[in-house]
Amino acid sequence: INAEYGASLCSRGMLSFASFGIFLFLFSFSEFFCFSSCQPNKTSKGDLRSGKIERNTDCQISDRNILVQLFKETSKSSRWKNSFGWLEFCVSHCDWFGVTCDDAQRVISLELPGNQLSGAFPSSLHHLSHLSVLDLSNNELEGPINLGFLSLFSLKSVNLSHNFFTNIEAGQDLNNFEEENDTQLISVDLSWNYLQNLEDPTFERVLKNLQTLSLSHNFLKEFPVLCVDT
Repeated sequence: INAEYGASLCSRGMLSFASFGIFLFLFSFSEFFCFSSCQPNKTSKGDLRSGKIERNTDCQISDRNILVQLFKETSKSSRWKNSFGWLEFCVSHCDWFGVTCDDAQRVISLELPGNQLSGAFPSSLHHLSHLSVLDLSNNELEGPINLGFLSLFSLKSVNLSHNFFTNIEAGQDLNNFEEENDTQLISVDLSWNYLQNLEDPTFERVLKNLQTLSLSHNFLKEFPVLCVDT
């Protein structure tokens, strides 16, 4: 009886070990299958010979995590109207609804108009260093707008119209913005909000190359020096 019992335990142990091995194999395979497309782009601008490679080329985890944080910040009080792909394990962040990436999988455009985003202005935005286009119009965002993200060199167009923003905050990044720095920002739409104050000299310097600035339907008493028409 003891021999049979020992043999039974041994066979069960072998089966458990084999099952665990199969599990590890399948998990490793799924990891490879899901993320193999996220490997550093060999044709990107990183120079292997000189060793000058961007720190975040490995799967662009940084941009993905920033978007995850943005989703959490803007979906606390209500669900997004369309969140296709967002936070899904096997879906690249470049395939998430409203997100556009370059060949190196860096986020260059974030367009989520009328998508029921709510809460405060997402503080994570100023970390998307390659962002060129931002459209969060027609949502339920409120409170102050942290304009630190305006110091992003690649940013060209910003649309935050039709929300519930009340004022601006320069933010640390914008406070450190130097007058000689050049920006590519050419279009900003802050219309249809509850803005009451835009007085900030640094804000005016960042907007120096603007072609279009919309501030209509707010509660402004004074306007930036560059404003000619509201």
